[in-house]
Amino acid sequence: MSTYKVIFRQNNVGIEIKFYGRFVGCPTSLPPEIESQIVRCLQIAADWGFPMSADNLRTFVRDYLNDNNIKIPKFKDNKPGDDWYRLFMTRHTELTTRLSSNIKRSRATLSPETITDFFVNLATTLQNVPPENILNYDETNLTDDPGNTLVITTKGTKRVDRVMDTSKQSTSLMFAVTASGKTLPPYVVYKAIGLYDSWCEGGPAGTVYNRTQSGWFEGKTFEHWFEAIALPYLRRLDGKKCVIGDNLSSHISARTLRLCEENNIAFVFLPPNSTHILQPLDVSYFGPMKKAWREILTEWKLSNTTRCVTMPKDCFPTQLNKLMSRLSSTSCDTIKSGFRKTGLYPVDGSQPLAQFPASAPSNLTATPSSTPATPPPVPQSHQNTPLTFTQSIDITLMNFFREHRFPKVDEGVQRRKRCLNVAPGVGGTAEDIPGDKENAEPSKLPGLLQSQQDLY
Repeated sequence: MSTYKVIFRQNNVGIEIKFYGRFVGCPTSLPPEIESQIVRCLQIAADWGFPMSADNLRTFVRDYLNDNNIKIPKFKDNKPGDDWYRLFMTRHTELTTRLSSNIKRSRATLSPETITDFFVNLATTLQNVPPENILNYDETNLTDDPGNTLVITTKGTKRVDRVMDTSKQSTSLMFAVTASGKTLPPYVVYKAIGLYDSWCEGGPAGTVYNRTQSGWFEGKTFEHWFEAIALPYLRRLDGKKCVIGDNLSSHISARTLRLCEENNIAFVFLPPNSTHILQPLDVSYFGPMKKAWREILTEWKLSNTTRCVTMPKDCFPTQLNKLMSRLSSTSCDTIKSGFRKTGLYPVDGSQPLAQFPASAPSNLTATPSSTPATPPPVPQSHQNTPLTFTQSIDITLMNFFREHRFPKVDEGVQRRKRCLNVAPGVGGTAEDIPGDKENAEPSKLPGLLQSQQDLY
């Protein structure tokens, strides 16, 4: 509701209308001081890799109220509803909602100390090394699925389908780029036993093709890439050279390291689980590349007259050539941007370190007190009411982290699995579990059917 008065005043122009007073809305269920602390907790949780969803937030508020013996009559079971969440987000414009991406817990364990140590050593390694002598490599794959896309259809349509064959097939590639923005020819690995001439025709100039039974890079495959693609380029350069990549075991061999030593090449491995922030190809190049590939793949599938479910290997080199041509106009700037964002060139650890959270509860992993500090009760009116509740709301935040970041591990002894003694072609039930019987009789089909009938 609002309280105001309106004055109509006649002047030379006409009727002037003025509003006096102020608009007074319904008071919030929680004091502004508590809401500001909730905002702080939401920001900390997002920084530490566990952003809250709408339901997480409502549960968080409920836990805080319950821990401190605060009862809000408007909340069902002390848990805010959807309307409270919507109005809360409207009030706090510094917050927004975005789709999140998932990273493994192993990546979340990466620490600023590890990054700092890496850049201290990297600065020494890259001293007086020109950008064209710094080579970064990474492997990826191009799938046979162009993915979903926005299409035009009738408003209100519940299901929109597009007729297009797809598969889970993919082709592995190794890419290498320099800090000066140069892209080396790709290295293609097919999933196959043999390698045929038609699979190697029409691709980008200098492309090397190989195959493995798994379709992924193996130790010998990496050695061949290094000797066929990386080494010929690096041998033409004067002075010290540097190759930067991940520390996969398949990328480490005595032969490769010996070749690096013989040719004045420093081999630098990125810290484990750090490629999402330290790998220039991951950070800037592969994203636009795969977007362009989905477009090319869609064009090929729509114009395909052979009705092949998957793109044949004979067609792949030609489409790969289209991909590299489409990226050529922007690839140099994109690559340089990747090196700059990761801090690899120019060497600057502040860029990746800025991605780590700057603050968090100081005793995040500490066990909270069994009797948390209880703030003053929430009064009917929230005006001019200073509340000292920071400690208690931090405890609630710690409990949220403990539940999500440090989940309880079942330390019980895992029961050993035992094979059911059932006849071939006959299904088993709980009655077939032998228990302490060492030699259980095989289940008979009539007995199984009878046991099922007894359930109804």
